[in-house]
Amino acid sequence: MDLFKPHYVDVVVPDAVLLPGDAPAAVTVHPNASGAVWYQAQGASLTCDGDGAVVAWHTQAGIGSSATPVKPNEGNLRVAAQGGLTFQSKVNAGLVVADALVEPEAFTIAVRYMSEQGEARSLATVNPKDEGNYLFLAEKEGALIWQDQDDEAALSMPAPKGGGWAIASYSDGQLSLACAAIGGAVGTPLTTRSNTDGVRAALAGSCDLFIGCRSHRKGILKTLGTSTMLDVLVWIDSDCLADPAGLAAALRQCETEGNGA
Repeated sequence: MDLFKPHYVDVVVPDAVLLPGDAPAAVTVHPNASGAVWYQAQGASLTCDGDGAVVAWHTQAGIGSSATPVKPNEGNLRVAAQGGLTFQSKVNAGLVVADALVEPEAFTIAVRYMSEQGEARSLATVNPKDEGNYLFLAEKEGALIWQDQDDEAALSMPAPKGGGWAIASYSDGQLSLACAAIGGAVGTPLTTRSNTDGVRAALAGSCDLFIGCRSHRKGILKTLGTSTMLDVLVWIDSDCLADPAGLAAALRQCETEGNGA
């Protein structure tokens, strides 16, 4: 008699009880296929001058416009030894994508970054050309912040320790914020309770996207922190936090192809 003859039972079990070799592969989708503009901080996506300063951050597959240094960034942005772009506290190494969003009704920005101190400060800013108000995504004192400069709408949550994904979206005057650890699921987003007319009005025209800073202005050094930025994804017409599974598939592809994989 064979004591070790296997018996098969037709039942479904949770992923958590599967052995590592049996775990299902993570679902991935190329960010461009999901509708994103993808800035990947490696290889041919980066153009540097003779001194090693980054002078352009190009998009994958040429979809979308390149990011170029803001006016106060005079050769300050460098490629990190381990890959990614290095930002230092109180040093403007920011980039800008001119006219990245035009009269947006909805958009999503996802930034993959490393931040040992929890003080990355400015990660991304949507700054209308003809308005004083703007939206900024930042990490400060270990918390993620997504709000407008006029304090009409503000969200905050604990940042992923050591860095990860910071995800901010906008839809018809309403803000949402979420985060994810590297390789982790997208957390439940926070959303402002009501639409804000002031934010909606500010975004009625053309908007620049600033990366690693707030604007072209000099002197606002307290908004400049320490981090290594690996990827920036921009969906110019979608609130991707409404589809966390689809969003997570794009994030996983970035992690698979990019630095830190």
